[in-house]
Amino acid sequence: MITKKMYLIVFLLMNVSLLSLGQVRLILVNADTDTDVRDLHNFDTIYYSNTSHITIRAEYVPNPGAVNNMKFLIQNLPFSSEIVPPYSLSGDRNGDFLPYTPNSSPLTQSVKARAFNGATLLGETTLSIHFVDTTGIPPSVPSISALVLVDADTDQDITELNNGDVIRLNLLPELNIRAVGNIPSGGSVTFRLQNLPVHRIENKAPYALYGDNNGDFAPGDLGPRDSPSIGSYELSITATPYSGTNASGVSGVPVTVNVIVTFGPRPLRVASAFPNPATGSVNISIEEQAEVEVYDLTGKIYYRGITDNTQENTINLDQLKVPNGIYFIKFIFADNSHKVLPLLKN
Repeated sequence: MITKKMYLIVFLLMNVSLLSLGQVRLILVNADTDTDVRDLHNFDTIYYSNTSHITIRAEYVPNPGAVNNMKFLIQNLPFSSEIVPPYSLSGDRNGDFLPYTPNSSPLTQSVKARAFNGATLLGETTLSIHFVDTTGIPPSVPSISALVLVDADTDQDITELNNGDVIRLNLLPELNIRAVGNIPSGGSVTFRLQNLPVHRIENKAPYALYGDNNGDFAPGDLGPRDSPSIGSYELSITATPYSGTNASGVSGVPVTVNVIVTFGPRPLRVASAFPNPATGSVNISIEEQAEVEVYDLTGKIYYRGITDNTQENTINLDQLKVPNGIYFIKFIFADNSHKVLPLLKN
């Protein structure tokens, strides 16, 4: 029986890491030479061919030796399970990596790796990866497919940037921005801000606006975080790829994203879930439309949908086969902010 004391403990611990699971590192591997190529990030593009084979391996960062089973999922469907390192997507024969080949090209897939010790989940990572088969295709002009906002404290991607996005400096960690695309080895990327002269030239991945040290992203100054009186301004970011170093060789098409940088506080969001504790169903009330997720302490998602701010929304927990226990309801708003409520089901 879940007690009010348990509910209070969960509520008080909500701002500590709701999912204190360790990070799983995903690494691109050259399956022909059995060597690591680079760490993978969200929205990365991987190029392969019938003469250049690839795979992906996973490593549990805090303690690789604690893992005895690594499960891989493609598009959230089970793909493979590895019980002996190196834990790779398509397996290996004593360190000779077997290649992974998507069933079509170009193709964007979610790749998830889940590290286990017995039945205990130690950590997991999910990345959206774009796969391109270059068999029979001559070398092309370099290109950029996306500009990605990066948390420079954790070196993790936050989101792909699109025109009109709002970057709230007072509510975000230290930031950097990286370019993703078809940039050949030995190529480079230039960055410009506000159509001014070149701000930076990057000659190696991950091609970051403010640079990096072997994948450790340097923080950049998009604006003063402690000056809410300044309000907001429009920021134009342009990245141009080149086939050679130092902006030499063949130039690709520049990619420009216009975002809004703001310093003011975010509007207070009011959301409620009742009854709580719940039995068969729970009602959700919120003042604006948002994506909603219901998940347990391990991160398993039982429900995902869109709330309608014009009426009360009901989630039937019994119909979703949600067992009794401790859960969280997460509201994700249009500006990528979120609000989390604890939920008990009896």
